[in-house]
Amino acid sequence: MTYDFVRKDVIRRVNWVEGLVEVVSPLTVDPKSPP
Repeated sequence: MTYDFVRKDVIRRVNWVEGLVEVVSPLTVDPKSPP
């Protein structure tokens, strides 16, 4: 398990989390605002 493999796996996980935050954040940032 090389460092390069670990780095790519971390980048992939971070990108997945950022994509999830992009989907969820509009629902949680300001629930009072209209969609």
